[in-house]
Amino acid sequence: MAAIRHLLKRGNGDDYCIQMEEERNIAVSHGKHRRREPPWALGQRPSLDGLRAIAIIGVLGIHVGARLAPQYQWFPGGWTGVEVFFVLSGFLITSLLIEENDRSRISLHGFYRRRIFRLWPALWLFVAADMLYNAWVHWLTPRSWEAAGLTLAWGGNFALERGMDMYNLSHLWTLGIEEQFYLLWPLALIFLLSRHRLAVPIGISAVCLGWFLYIHSTTNLATMSIPEPAVVGLLMGSLLGWAMHRGFSNGRWSRVLAFPAIAYLLAVYFVIPSTGAWFQGTGIYLLEIATVVLLLACLDSGFFVKVFGWAPVRWIGRISYSLYLWHYLVLGVVITLWPHDQGLGLAMVGIVASFVVASISYYCVERPFVRYGHRQSGRADNARTSEIEPTAHVSPALSVAEPNFESSTENAPSRPTGIL
Repeated sequence: MAAIRHLLKRGNGDDYCIQMEEERNIAVSHGKHRRREPPWALGQRPSLDGLRAIAIIGVLGIHVGARLAPQYQWFPGGWTGVEVFFVLSGFLITSLLIEENDRSRISLHGFYRRRIFRLWPALWLFVAADMLYNAWVHWLTPRSWEAAGLTLAWGGNFALERGMDMYNLSHLWTLGIEEQFYLLWPLALIFLLSRHRLAVPIGISAVCLGWFLYIHSTTNLATMSIPEPAVVGLLMGSLLGWAMHRGFSNGRWSRVLAFPAIAYLLAVYFVIPSTGAWFQGTGIYLLEIATVVLLLACLDSGFFVKVFGWAPVRWIGRISYSLYLWHYLVLGVVITLWPHDQGLGLAMVGIVASFVVASISYYCVERPFVRYGHRQSGRADNARTSEIEPTAHVSPALSVAEPNFESSTENAPSRPTGIL
């Protein structure tokens, strides 16, 4: 009323507009119109790098045993580490996309650009090195070129399903699934977020149920090269990412359940047969559930955060993408140089050489390109945000950069970390 009396008295609408603008600015400065704080933000989670380290150690262990020391099968179920990667990847990507959507809107261009800078440089270098190795060992064949082309075109999983010999690229079937997920999931998530607030969990649950019924009625799960369990793992991680950003609180139960979860994971690595019908039909989904529980424990505080956040373990997680790429080729080179020396000594040589090559790839190729991609995306995102909301207040809790395979400790562009 005072403002109206002032307007009638002065008879000038410009003064009233100026007064309202000043009051609005004061209100903003006192936080009345600030954006509502999210219930949860990803932030920096070094313990997630430790969880990634557990996954890559299993994969490395089974391949070292199979290629360099058949008499020492340390990790008979180590291949299941890729399922841990899938759950973690789904969680991280969904979390980052939701946070970007809550800030303004999801930029598909920026997301795909970051993915390209994150994955392609090291991948292309690795494929080129593999081609040189093939030329050295048995010359380049049409099948070698086909395998390289399918890997770079995100089709390694389809080639392996057809029974094609992918040579030292065979382990990259998982990367093909990851890249297909990166291509399709942001589009689906944008659609679901624009619908009902429960559209994301309903959509994910429906796809998981339909997928589960389909594969169990039409597919023989005696092979791991098919992507069915991976799809469920990616979507389970995505569902957890949505839940955390919509106020889900795990309380203390995750700290308790994390102990049987890690026990089951280690049992799968060392004891439980991972090639039988039971494991492929049920056990692998229990492994994905166990991974979700461990992930929740890493997001909380306590024992697992300290263990998985230990610096040496965290470092292995950071270089896990480069280690995953290069270890299979390095082991092939080692066995080519010393074909009759299989045993514990050669296995140690293969492990050390894999870490050395992976470290070079990470520090000289992977990390510089990731930082460049973050800088480019940061400039584009800042320009887009200033155009859409020039006076919006952005909470520091939301000011996180996208981790690269996919990692939570990569939230600061100055320290991007290591995957899948």
